[in-house]
Amino acid sequence: YPRHRYCGINASPSPSSSSSPFPSHHHQLWELNDAQLEMYRQRALRMVELASKRYQQELGKGLPRGSAWNNSSVEMVQAAKAHCHLTVLSVFHSVVKRSSSAHAQGIYKPRLLTPPNLSALSNLCNLYGWCGVVEYSGDFCNDGYVNQDQLDCVKQQVYSLLKEIRKEAVSLVDAFDFPDEVLNSCLGRYDGDVYTHLYQWAKKSPRNSKPVHDVYQKHLKGLLLPGGPSKSKL
Repeated sequence: YPRHRYCGINASPSPSSSSSPFPSHHHQLWELNDAQLEMYRQRALRMVELASKRYQQELGKGLPRGSAWNNSSVEMVQAAKAHCHLTVLSVFHSVVKRSSSAHAQGIYKPRLLTPPNLSALSNLCNLYGWCGVVEYSGDFCNDGYVNQDQLDCVKQQVYSLLKEIRKEAVSLVDAFDFPDEVLNSCLGRYDGDVYTHLYQWAKKSPRNSKPVHDVYQKHLKGLLLPGGPSKSKL
């Protein structure tokens, strides 16, 4: 893939940190904008270029296409991950922005996000994007597109977003509507009394039907009590 045409995107080769999409001194909460997408596009472009160079190098050694591809699989997987992250973030952004623009014009349709949901998902979209920058910071900083000061700014943004999203965390998880039979856990409780219910839940397990398990009586009691065997049978 030519570097300047990737997924229909025009991009200049190897932009420096001076062309980064946000200033390093900006520590306020960022609204949804193109900064994240530009960063993820740059990362995807660079990873695709690295994978292509690796593949061409292997072909230059006289290897068959299959062998060259296998020898380039690490770079191929990294490029695929970067492309998937960019795609997910692009779709997330487009859905949130479409609802936000419609609400600004006073348009409310069934397929659009309601204002409360829009607020929560806008924060979640931002969090997804910035957490990826922090988690894969090496990919974003490797060619100087993002510098350390900007990365520190992103981390502060993540901390701020976590505080905002914490109020909606249970609702966001419950929105997946996984039934209790699938989750098989009592941890997701609105009252916060996790440990009491976790203890009650554990007591209902068949393995805990007796105060002392039969395994202890059969195998461990003789080893632990005074006068028990002192040597292993092994």
